[in-house]
Amino acid sequence: MTNELKIFLLFAIITFFAIGIFIILAFIKIYDRKQKYIQEKKQAQDRFNHLILQTQIEIQEQTLKIISQEIHDNIGQVLSLTKLTLGSIESADVEVVNKIGTTKILINKAIIDLKDISNSLNTDSIESIGLLKAVENEVELINKTNLKAALTINGIVEKLDPKTELILFRMVQECISNAIKHSKAEQIDILANYEQNYFELTITDNGIGFNTEKISSRGLGLKNIQNRIKFIEARLSINSSYAGTEIKISIPKK
Repeated sequence: MTNELKIFLLFAIITFFAIGIFIILAFIKIYDRKQKYIQEKKQAQDRFNHLILQTQIEIQEQTLKIISQEIHDNIGQVLSLTKLTLGSIESADVEVVNKIGTTKILINKAIIDLKDISNSLNTDSIESIGLLKAVENEVELINKTNLKAALTINGIVEKLDPKTELILFRMVQECISNAIKHSKAEQIDILANYEQNYFELTITDNGIGFNTEKISSRGLGLKNIQNRIKFIEARLSINSSYAGTEIKISIPKK
């Protein structure tokens, strides 16, 4: 084999390996760009979904705030005027006087109950008093009905972000609403557990339970809970049987 042929073969081998390396590097670069594009697309979709959830929650809160204001400004005022009107009625009939007195008591109770409901719907009021006080007020409202409710607090209480506390409270309301509407429960228990690395809310009822594999058929309530869970990046656990339902919401501490 001549020197010229040897040089040619060596050059060919080097060129072949160089082209191979170039192709491999080009493939790696294209793959990296593709992965980066997929990642950026996913992040953009996540940001979009987060924005949609935020908008939905803000619309819901604004709607509840308007309803709260209407209850306070209109219905509350009408009942107050009715109470004053009843107080101005004079009668010599003892039975009529007694009925007026009873009606005034009932109207006064309605005014107080409506004020409590108005506060439980008002975003500003909830953020002002905090999660635990808001849940405590909700428990008091339940105990005025034929149901029973209790709030238990474990650990050292720590203030969470106000928006997070508001969203947690709305989820508690959804759980309570579902228990009242669907479960035929007689008792609702709420546990607020403050651990070192996480905060956990557990809502338990002693109702008839439901099939957790058919959660989507439970209506808007659980869908709202699932959406809010995503928004605050919490974990949701639902266990249900004929003996009752347990809904657990866990938030890692940052």
